Amino acid sequence: ADSLVIMFIEIRKITRCGLLFWLFMGVFPGAQAQELLLGLSEIDIPETKTSQIVKTKSIVNRQLPFVDDFSKNGQVVPDSKLWDNSRSVFVNNVYAINPVTVGVATFDPFDGKGKIYANASNSTFPADTLTSAPIDLAYHPQDSIYLSFYIQPQGYGDMPEINDSLSLEFYSPTENKWNNVWSASVISTTELLMSNHLQNTTTTIKHDSLGYNFFRANIKIDKFEYLTGGFGFRFINYASISVHTDFPGRSTASDHWHLDYVYLDKNRHADNQNIPDIAIIKEQKRILMNYETVPAVHFDVAKSELFNNPITLELNYTNLGWGTKSVTRNFRLRSIYGTTGRTLSYSAGSENIQDGSTIDLSYSIPQYELSVDGDSASFELLSWLVTDNDPADFRAALRYNDTSRTVYTFKDYYAYDDGTAENGYGLFGNGSSNGKVAIKFFTYMADSLRGISMYFNRAVNDANEKHKFTLAVWRDMGGMPGELIHKDEGAKPAFKDSLNQFVVYKFSKPVYLSKNEVFYVGWLQTDEGFLNVGFDRNRNSKDKAFYNLGQNWEPSAFDGSLMIRPIFCRTDSNFPSDYVEFEPEEESGESGASFVAHPNPARGIIYLSEHNNTPVNSSKIELYALSGKLVKVFENVTGNIDLTSVSSGIYLIRVWDANNRVREVKKIIVVN
Repeated sequence: ADSLVIMFIEIRKITRCGLLFWLFMGVFPGAQAQELLLGLSEIDIPETKTSQIVKTKSIVNRQLPFVDDFSKNGQVVPDSKLWDNSRSVFVNNVYAINPVTVGVATFDPFDGKGKIYANASNSTFPADTLTSAPIDLAYHPQDSIYLSFYIQPQGYGDMPEINDSLSLEFYSPTENKWNNVWSASVISTTELLMSNHLQNTTTTIKHDSLGYNFFRANIKIDKFEYLTGGFGFRFINYASISVHTDFPGRSTASDHWHLDYVYLDKNRHADNQNIPDIAIIKEQKRILMNYETVPAVHFDVAKSELFNNPITLELNYTNLGWGTKSVTRNFRLRSIYGTTGRTLSYSAGSENIQDGSTIDLSYSIPQYELSVDGDSASFELLSWLVTDNDPADFRAALRYNDTSRTVYTFKDYYAYDDGTAENGYGLFGNGSSNGKVAIKFFTYMADSLRGISMYFNRAVNDANEKHKFTLAVWRDMGGMPGELIHKDEGAKPAFKDSLNQFVVYKFSKPVYLSKNEVFYVGWLQTDEGFLNVGFDRNRNSKDKAFYNLGQNWEPSAFDGSLMIRPIFCRTDSNFPSDYVEFEPEEESGESGASFVAHPNPARGIIYLSEHNNTPVNSSKIELYALSGKLVKVFENVTGNIDLTSVSSGIYLIRVWDANNRVREVKKIIVVN
């Protein structure tokens, strides 16, 4: 072979749930064409108005205790009551593996719009920052004040580079400055170094599954420069990026750290690991089968296959504190909008849980009966624990992790993914310009497929948006993609500057599908550029994904779901209005291949002829506005097209030859 392909495969055991996890990494530039999964090159962050790494003034100092485990339902940014500056830190329950409690704060090298920071380089630079509100720490050293928290490198993201770190700084009001007091860095694939600069101590943690576990830090605060009002602390991710000069679309970022259960209080001790809390530790198991969501108008036909009968509800929780506690477990299903269905509440009874132990509860209920009324609908599954009724603020702060809420939403698309990308997917290497990727779906009812939505991770300088691709639809042939029944050329990756937003591509014409018909949507490569399509690691539809490098279709090697969603609409008027326009091919510059379009400017009829004055024969001619919008299609053309009904303006015509291949694109002017 004229190039080298290297793939590292690691099998790692996830200690708490006992699952096996395969991690596929690294195909080097110049390699033969391969299916490739990269570390995440964009985490979706809502744009927030946050300052750079500076301390902001606040009128009121928070009192102890200070506790946040990032478990509030629907939370995507840190709680503004606890944190003054949260520079693009993302609160979520999908990027960490086996968190201490459900929900973490994720640090990465991306700004508030999901773009790699402007000061990013392959050298270490300060990236995401999380700064506490001012805290009243006017205590004495003998009050035994400790700050504890848990960290995880990588999780479902990328392992930090050797020279990068997550650092903790304390603010000294008397000195009016920030001091570095602690840091963590990965020094090998199995070693984590934690340095306490206050005590001048270092701890090396060795673990074969370093990126899949949380590690605790416990820091005593006994220096007078911090024991005063106006104290603060902040976490900073010092990150770096890797740039692929030969294939910029692969340029990505690493350095993901996940932070959980930050707890600052007095009367604590270094050897005491307990926290007086009983908490949910996992996101609820999804109760829909086959798909993550389906079009709302398909729901009533699909619901008998979407829900098992009975439905199994799960609740996983742990006792982080002292002693045995009695816990009552509850579930509720209810309609939010667009559905008709009774609110159903269930009690799973009470059970004692000992300190340090975990309970995995399974509870069966009858199939949930509801119907969808319109084009959009949702319902909610809520589970919660009842542990005590203590009204104290500290106890109230610990109750956020007693509740888990999942909302099921139905709009106009089918989806396997949960809407967040932990990795980036694409075809890469020599020969990948002939590649194809297809995802298998089936529709519960006859309907028109009018486009797809896709999520693309951002590369350095958005380099992947330069690579065009062709959208495609295939019929099924024995469980693999078969006949190509539709394609649209000129698609390019696009991005939105907001949280978890897909971009939409509208087909040039609808594809009509029958009830229960199996079909495939995906793309055809037009070059060897890595597209970096979002890849969800929390939902696994591996058996629905296929790729083809020019010979045969092969099943995907990666566990997860590509973030591609087929959109169904009855009419064009119902299609999302913010779709991305296709970009027609540029006019051909090949000598001898061009034909003549005359008159140009044209009024009414325009004649197309070869250089020998014979009429052009074309299977199809497409007329595009300069915006990329398809205006009109002429089938089986011989010599001329009638533009009488077309408004005056500048257009592009894309001419297909008699073998149904694109021949040339020309610019024409219409003066009707």
